[in-house]
Amino acid sequence: MNSLIGKNIGRYKILSQLGKGGMAVVYEALDTTLDRRVAIKFIQPGKEQIDVFLARFRREAKALAKLSHPNIVKIFDSGEFEGNPYLVMDYIQGGTLKDLMKDKPLSWQKSVQITIQMARALDAAHKADVLHRDIKPSNILMANDRTPMLSDFGIAKIIGDDGETVTTLTDTGAGIGTPDYMAPEQGVGKADERSDIYALGVALYQLVTGRLPYHADTPLAVMLKKSTEPLPPPSTYVKGLPSQLEQVLVKALASNPSKRFKSMGEFESALERLGGGADTLGTFVDPVTDADATYDQFETKTGTIHTKPFLIFPVAVGAGVLILCVGILGLAFLANRILFTPTSERENPTDSAPLPPSVQEDTPAPNSPTDGASASPESENPTDSAPSPTAGLLPGEEPASTIPERNFPIQIAYVIGTSGGNASIYVADANGGGKDLLTNNNCDNSVPHWSPDGTSIVFQSDCDGTYDIWQMSASGGSPFMLIGSQGYDDREAHYSLSGDQIVYVRHELGVSYNTNGDIRVYSDGSDKSTGVSGRGPVFSPDGSQLAYMHLDGGTWQIYVYDFNSGENSQITFGGDDSRWPAWSPDGREIAYNSATGQGSNPTGIWTISADGGDPQLVIEGDYGRPSWSESNLILFNSPLGLWVARPNGGGLEQITSDYGWAGSWSR
Repeated sequence: MNSLIGKNIGRYKILSQLGKGGMAVVYEALDTTLDRRVAIKFIQPGKEQIDVFLARFRREAKALAKLSHPNIVKIFDSGEFEGNPYLVMDYIQGGTLKDLMKDKPLSWQKSVQITIQMARALDAAHKADVLHRDIKPSNILMANDRTPMLSDFGIAKIIGDDGETVTTLTDTGAGIGTPDYMAPEQGVGKADERSDIYALGVALYQLVTGRLPYHADTPLAVMLKKSTEPLPPPSTYVKGLPSQLEQVLVKALASNPSKRFKSMGEFESALERLGGGADTLGTFVDPVTDADATYDQFETKTGTIHTKPFLIFPVAVGAGVLILCVGILGLAFLANRILFTPTSERENPTDSAPLPPSVQEDTPAPNSPTDGASASPESENPTDSAPSPTAGLLPGEEPASTIPERNFPIQIAYVIGTSGGNASIYVADANGGGKDLLTNNNCDNSVPHWSPDGTSIVFQSDCDGTYDIWQMSASGGSPFMLIGSQGYDDREAHYSLSGDQIVYVRHELGVSYNTNGDIRVYSDGSDKSTGVSGRGPVFSPDGSQLAYMHLDGGTWQIYVYDFNSGENSQITFGGDDSRWPAWSPDGREIAYNSATGQGSNPTGIWTISADGGDPQLVIEGDYGRPSWSESNLILFNSPLGLWVARPNGGGLEQITSDYGWAGSWSR
């Protein structure tokens, strides 16, 4: 195929070549219909094995078509041009994770956060019966320095309902992938979810140490080392790594699949505990041992034999030396059948990498003065007081062990302007960049919330004279009224995760917005009252409950309403206003902001168990309207713009400085 630069492929105008590999060439293009940049991946023609290449390419389309996850590169379209098939994908400008590393280690905290997002993406793929089988930093694109996007499902293995392979690009018993990252069992053509766990573990090891765990002169020797040598301790190369992180790596990189994490979700839970600073991780990740010998945490026997190899070839009972020899011969025999990624695609050798210095923990921004003043819900305006972050672990904090099946945030929608004036909604990427104006009219448009599939946004607007619930595409276009009625103001819409219900608040015209309203649920073109009153209602992740704020005795307090039992429970108390609840991804906790500081709790962002209990301070300062993401970040506004922080108060970062407020993560 000759260069396509400058040509039009249907609605797509080819702008430049982004990259070229052994099987495909990728171009940057302009979607002239939607006026957005996209990446188009064309099959790379070749005289040999063209049928195999085409099968791989078509498999990538099939695999990605099954997946909808914001940490997986989106497929928008597919087609064929001059006999060459192509995929139209999301254009990711940030390079790859390999580019971000630059052959040097990242901080272990950042490495863990990136790996958590990849684990969640792969967990979603596994639940869709898709294995990746070629996970490596060069196949992970970075939308920014915090948001990884998994790509290249070209050698993905589609699993049938019975667990058998439906189709394969290799002969029976042949391996496929990149040797540095392949699990030992992939060398003989065997792969399941635990093989992806191993590969992701290798990537995490490389992130925190700047080098691969095993290095040898040939792919065969690399695979052999994985089966016969213990894992080199990461602390050999980077001092000060948490022992729990090494335990996680040992379990993920066990040569025997049965010794690894049972699922990608279990791997992610271990990383979540580590990222949250839990001190109980050692009891969660058991050392990799067997019943016949004692090993330390890096699988080194305390007796005379120093390794515990996992033999990847079935061998009859015999002496230990004979077993190893047979294994080597078997691996050599199969070497020519292993379809490795070409050498040019392999990561850099690791033996020349210098020993990196100790990695220091990230620290949040320094404290700044605070002001107890806060805007009322009536005005919904931020105040001019300066924020005052705090950091540190919360007593007894534990991250979620079970994450609901839902998409992950890759964008934010938020408001600039004063409610009651001409406020407008903007959409930006997860780090606050790439801001685009969504609503372009003279109406008051505010309080956006994303549809579960991330394609549209609901919001409140007074374009029709009263406040109604409107909806429009997240990529722009014309909004349309979704919920509206004469004689009422309808505000604060929030989608259920299932996408079939919207909860919102209705006030009679002329009644102050700073009072309780009728909380209603809209579904299939009709709506009805829930029987409870308040503001700021949000569905729990499983849709069985509502959290909302209710004006009670002069202060706003957080309540939880259970649809099944009809039970309505108050979970916050005292002289402080508690406003704008937001559920944690697992539905166990609720974030909110204490808005007055008149009682015992200072102004700031707090979390509390959904069942009630003692609230925990996340960040002290004049912050409001939290939104809790699947990547365990809480988005909230200050008088100056939007901020993010972890639930333990760490990782505080300002992502906009445009006085934006009412931020909402996409799903």
